[in-house]
Formats: sequence, structure tokens, C-alpha cells
Amino acid sequence: CGWSSLEKTVVCDSIPATLGAVINATGAGACYVDGWGHLCHRLGLAAAGTTVIKREIHDLRIASYVLEPSRRGHTLEALLRDRQGLSLPDPESTIRSDRVGLMARKALELGRVLIAEVESAGLDDLYRDMEMPLVPILAAMEARGIGVSIAALEAAGAEFSEKVKLLEGEIYAIAGEEFN
Repeated sequence: CGWSSLEKTVVCDSIPATLGAVINATGAGACYVDGWGHLCHRLGLAAAGTTVIKREIHDLRIASYVLEPSRRGHTLEALLRDRQGLSLPDPESTIRSDRVGLMARKALELGRVLIAEVESAGLDDLYRDMEMPLVPILAAMEARGIGVSIAALEAAGAEFSEKVKLLEGEIYAIAGEEFN
């Protein structure tokens, strides 16, 4: 994590075990995170369903998704590359603190821009009231998985296969021939 005393903002590019305490530190403002779901796992929020974070969290990935849902990559690295033409230094050939410091600065800059764009596009209610509250829920679902009846899944697969064969037959009949 990076801490900007001037901005009173915590910026996280990774998720240390002590992050909850850092985020809740006196005077901390907004927190810009690359992957709130991962943070929920690390802090146990996904499993416990409790809120230990008392600060405003902004997830760069979620903000990017709200702005561009069809975009393929929403990671900090992809966003910096595509929006700023910046490639982050290779972790193997860079001093870790230099790389983390650069990522923290860029996450803060990008986070502010993304949130401003979300607000100016009129998507702040969607972002704040719909998407962000879902993140811990989806993180919990990912952590726990879901129960699946193998027999029901196999039956549904067989039913879908039959429907596909029927639809293919109808399409080939309309086309007058079979094709790839």
C-alpha cells in the first residue's frame, strides 16, 4: 500500500495482511484498490460478511467495468497500458519498492480519473449502490463455490444437446444445405 499524507489517501496495488488497519488509519480518505474482491478474501470479509472497512473504497476494476463493460481487461496494468500508454516495469528487473510506488501513484491518478468519469457519465448510482455492494457477495460465492447436482447437470446438458441438433436441422433446412 501507498499512503499519501498530502491527499490523506491510501492506495493499494497489493493486499497485505495489515491492510484493514491501514485503510482505517486516522485521517485516511478514499482507498483506491485494484481488485476489491481479492481484498475481501484477504481480510475475511467474504467469509464473515461483516464490514471492517470504515473508509470509502474505490475499485479501479469495477469503475472501469461500469464505464466499459465490453472491455476485455480491467486490471491496473491493462488500464495503464491502454489509457496512458504506460507499461509497468518488470517485477524481476525492478526494485520492488520502486515498482509498488509507481503502481500506487498511478492507481491514485487513474482511480480519481475513473471515478470522475463514472460520475460525469451519470453512472455513480450504478457503481456505488449496485456494483460495489455486490463485490463482497460475489467474492464469498467464489470462495465457497456452489453446490451442483451432477445428475441434473448431465440431464440439462443432454437436453441442450438435443435442442441444438433440432435447431441445426432447422437452420440447414432453411439454408438448403449443411455448412460449417
